[in-house]
Amino acid sequence: MLRPRLALVSVGLLLSLTACSDETTGQPSTQANVPSSSAETAPSGKSGEALSLSLDPCELLSPDDLAELGAFEGPEKLQMPDSRTCRWQLPPSMENDFNGIVVDLDIRDQQTVESMNPVGGGEVTTSEVNSRPTAVAPDPSGTNCTVGMKIDDVSRIDVGIVGPRGQSCDIATTVAYIVEPRLPALPS
Repeated sequence: MLRPRLALVSVGLLLSLTACSDETTGQPSTQANVPSSSAETAPSGKSGEALSLSLDPCELLSPDDLAELGAFEGPEKLQMPDSRTCRWQLPPSMENDFNGIVVDLDIRDQQTVESMNPVGGGEVTTSEVNSRPTAVAPDPSGTNCTVGMKIDDVSRIDVGIVGPRGQSCDIATTVAYIVEPRLPALPS
């Protein structure tokens, strides 16, 4: 049982690290199948600082928010080279056909939606979540997907999912719609 969990954690870490460079590729598209709402205003950073600095990824989501998907463990706070990360895990079990799910929220204080890189040779597409600009980077394998949402002109938050084949982007989009209203309002 430990090996599948370790494999999911390793893939989640790889996903977090591969979706964070400064190159932009892909073609624009939109997703309009999820209802929208307006963003609440959260405390902003000091003048000239990224708004993301005022955010703690572990405060933006809870296991209760993910209860519809299963009994998640976490949050687990992680410090990655280019992000502040919080992770929730649904361990593999008979109930979820042995597939676990890893949900990472990665706050990237110095990376924008436009700088999102493709994952695993896939393409990055642009979209919106509640009118907030996003970049979506699915892995062609269908098990990984990252939805990056703009925080301000210099930072973003990524919702990274490692999950069941063919469902990861749907899960990432669902989680993005939960998190987005908790982000600071976009600067005018």
